[in-house]
Amino acid sequence: MTTLLLLAACGGLNDETTLTELRVVAMIAEPPEVGPGQATTVTSHIVDPADAGFEVLTWTCTDLGDGCLEPDLGLAWYAAGDPAEDGSFSATFRAPALAGVPSGGGPPFRRPAPRAAPRWVPPWVVALWQAAAAWIPLPAPAPGADSGWKADTGDGDTGGPPGGWDPDGLPDAVPLVATYTLACTPGTCPAIAAARAGTLAPADVADVTALMRDLPIAGTSLATRRIWLGSGVAGHENPVLTLAEAPAVGSEVALRFTVSGALAEDSYAYGYAEGGGFDQTRYRVENGEVTLTWVPPEGGGTGEAWVVLNDGLGGSALWRGTLEGTAAPAAAR
Repeated sequence: MTTLLLLAACGGLNDETTLTELRVVAMIAEPPEVGPGQATTVTSHIVDPADAGFEVLTWTCTDLGDGCLEPDLGLAWYAAGDPAEDGSFSATFRAPALAGVPSGGGPPFRRPAPRAAPRWVPPWVVALWQAAAAWIPLPAPAPGADSGWKADTGDGDTGGPPGGWDPDGLPDAVPLVATYTLACTPGTCPAIAAARAGTLAPADVADVTALMRDLPIAGTSLATRRIWLGSGVAGHENPVLTLAEAPAVGSEVALRFTVSGALAEDSYAYGYAEGGGFDQTRYRVENGEVTLTWVPPEGGGTGEAWVVLNDGLGGSALWRGTLEGTAAPAAAR
């Protein structure tokens, strides 16, 4: 026990934070919360330490118990291709308009409340979504595009309820829309080949566990995040992560950030690096600030670092930068 305590006290680099193989390090949705029929853009950030090249598939699934709604509603539900020069890949999706979804099917939804114990979302919340969807004005779709609007709005008046919205009377957002990003070295993943050919079927990616089980570990990476579905009025926004000061070069480099925006009690920052690493896998945000410690490569040098913040409310932010450090003192090695 004494030996374990001494090792824990020594600190140093945590190997889990060092990027040595293809990895999807972050998925940022903008906005992170949408209303029925509204769109969000998911940008995935992928690191390729081997510089072997990779291709990407991002898809979405809103499952109320009978499978993904997007294909049945005629919505674009996947995008595939090559990343941008910075390793990012963006895809825009529209959430299903719940007023057009048959009621009474599927299990209840569990909402991980940030400041309270998780609770089951009651049926009246879904009913409110369905009622709200008939009032929410949607932007006009491009010619020939499918807006995803499936609700019957009666007289066609979408100007909002008499007297305007009462924000206190709107239901809480729930993380109903799942999004996934699969990154693979070229030619490794059949699902990406099918998507690029326009022949991907929902069954091809319905079971992500089976999907990854049939793929090699090397040269593949899968990440997921939830898009929160709310009323579409004054939805939650992503936080802003700002480096408070230029980091000082040393054998340990402190990165102090300020965080603005709404934050839950369980908001954390995660650090990853190609070259060196961080001393912890995650860091709690407290009083709108968080400090991470980057450990340089043995002997000193530079590293490319990614800091991902999850605000605990469905929002996220990313910081990326090049860091420089020195070798650890001989007594600390």
